Amino acid sequence: MSQMIPMHTLYWPNMNPTIVGYHKKCWAKLGIEISYTERKISHHDWLDSVLAEKLDSHEAIGFVDIDCIAYAREPVEQAMDFAVATGSFIGLAQSANHFPPLLPVYAAPSFLIISRAGYIQLGRPPLRARHRLDAAQNLSAVADAIGFPYRAIYPIGYHRIPPEGPWRLGNYGYYGIGSEYDGFFHLYGSSVGNADLFADTAERMLDSRGQVESFPYVCRTLTPPPPPSRPTGDKWLRDLRVLLRRY
Repeated sequence: MSQMIPMHTLYWPNMNPTIVGYHKKCWAKLGIEISYTERKISHHDWLDSVLAEKLDSHEAIGFVDIDCIAYAREPVEQAMDFAVATGSFIGLAQSANHFPPLLPVYAAPSFLIISRAGYIQLGRPPLRARHRLDAAQNLSAVADAIGFPYRAIYPIGYHRIPPEGPWRLGNYGYYGIGSEYDGFFHLYGSSVGNADLFADTAERMLDSRGQVESFPYVCRTLTPPPPPSRPTGDKWLRDLRVLLRRY
């Protein structure tokens, strides 16, 4: 790619500084400049604001979560090339397991490249979370509704099981904390600890040891995962309040 697509990352002021520091080191090692926003703002509102302000000035624009890193420059450039060449978008596969029926898989903003041509062709859909759709999921939902082609990069393994059990990824399998994608790592558990796992992974990347070749849990295994734990005490009420604040 002759010109690097601008990349953007949001994190709140209370984010673990260990994660922030390693994120900046890893992307700097790849020679990929990230525009960081340290601000307490909803993820979807920030996504829409960046698109509205920046996309018309570039062929494409990229987003990456503060707990997501690439192991090398090549998979990032391949994703950028795909988005621009096809006039489409590409991102890490994810499923919103806090929204029933838990099934739709979409290209998530944990790592997401959106071309200007594709975004315009889709009618500039908002990335705001809404009924049964998480942040940026509407982009894939609109594309699916009209048969617009895009790509989702699926995980291959993960390191830790979330307290509520592994997360379903449609009919593909399961994923969890510390998910490994081909060329990428997404922690997912930055809000509930796990900084040690992110630090270990980042150190591996910084030492140029490459991506691990085996994982404690394989996404596509046919072995049934541990059953999800049921909410106890008033956890169900807290979860409901979080869900309702989205609307």
